[in-house]
Order: sequence, then structure tokens, then C-alpha cells
Amino acid sequence: MEFLHLVFTVVAARTETAALAKGTAAHSLLVTKGDTAIHECELVADSDRSPSRTLTNHWGDLPDVVQMESDVGERLLQQACDRTQGEDDVNSGGHATYLYDHAGDAIDSRQRLSRVHEQAEDALWLVPALALQQPSRPDDADRQSSTTPTREALMCRRCERETTHRFRGAETGPVEQWAGQPIWDCRVCGAPRHGPRLS
Repeated sequence: MEFLHLVFTVVAARTETAALAKGTAAHSLLVTKGDTAIHECELVADSDRSPSRTLTNHWGDLPDVVQMESDVGERLLQQACDRTQGEDDVNSGGHATYLYDHAGDAIDSRQRLSRVHEQAEDALWLVPALALQQPSRPDDADRQSSTTPTREALMCRRCERETTHRFRGAETGPVEQWAGQPIWDCRVCGAPRHGPRLS
């Protein structure tokens, strides 16, 4: 697995122990049904070793779990929000989501974060984890010409904005009218859509 970047789940809980348990579940949901760019999450709390200097240089000290309204929580939340906004540029091609809710769904705007805050009956906590993804396979690169673009800025219906999409392949199915249509996956939320043919 390759390190993608740090992600946080935002969970409501009465205690640190409950927050860690809920955060663990949320990270599992994120992997299984949420974000297709992330294949595994390793909780900072579960790591046998301290986070790398590169990671701590970018984020500062990383707690296992922290209340969102503490000084450290506010700092980490602000950094995550700034990075989400800063990487919204569809030309970056990068993964732009750093915050997820208790169900593993992306928190990709201040409005969405406000809704999570309003719905919380207990204190909100941040549970950090290392987002990991499968490394690219060399044979994947051989299938596409290096001059053929495999990324395209397209409108994502789930994100409700233009995002970078990655070419997945051609539609295969029993309906003849759709067979062979190019499928593109949103790099932010993972939602598939039909898109332009590769040239």
C-alpha cells in the first residue's frame, strides 16, 4: 500500500474511548463504501511507530483522537479544511478530501461540516488515520499510450461540481446501446459516469 495523505473522521461521542471506537468504524466504512481512492486506513492510534517526520512537519503533533473544539482539534480541522479547499483545483489531479463523517461520507464543504456539527448530540472528535491506496500496477500503464490522457475534468453529479475524473475502461453489459461507452471515475468521491472517448 502507498500513503495517500492523512484523513480524519468527525464523530460525536461522550468520551475519548467512544470517539476512538466510532472513528475506527467510520474509517472502515470509508474504505468499504465511501471513497474509492482510499483502499485502507491505518489509525494513528493503531500505529506501532510514531508518524514520519514528513507527516508531522505538515500537520504537527498527531493525537490518537482529539476533541474538535480543543486548540489541537481546531488547528487540525483548519488545516484539513484549508487543504480540501486548496486542492479543489481540478487540474491538480489529486485526492482532495480530508474529512469524513461517522458514515464514511466525505465532508467536502463548510456547509457540510456545519450540518454535521448541528446534528451532533455530543461533543465532536477528530480521529486521524493514514489513507492508503493500492500502488499502480506497471501493466496498467502499458495498456494506455503515454500520450493518451487518462484524466479529464468532468462534471460530477455526486460532488455537484467539476472534478478530475480518471478513465476506468469501457462499459461492458447486456444493453447494446451502452456497450463500449467510456467509464470515468471521479477522483474525489469515486462516482462513475460516462464520458468522452479516449483519442
